Amino acid sequence: MPKVAGQGVAHRPTEQTRSLVKTLSAVGITYEDIASKLDITDDTLRKHYRKELDEGQIDANASIGY
Repeated sequence: MPKVAGQGVAHRPTEQTRSLVKTLSAVGITYEDIASKLDITDDTLRKHYRKELDEGQIDANASIGY
């Protein structure tokens, strides 16, 4: 069931969730699926984990190039 913005408890990123987001992004999991795994909205994922999402994609591209 999709999450509705403005409902529920504010999300607080942890080192564990940051690591998970980066890893899932690096292996090509969609933002929608990563958000679902964390039980947050896509917007919340992008708001709190922009760096990890970008770094995961960079790591994936770098590993293909080497």
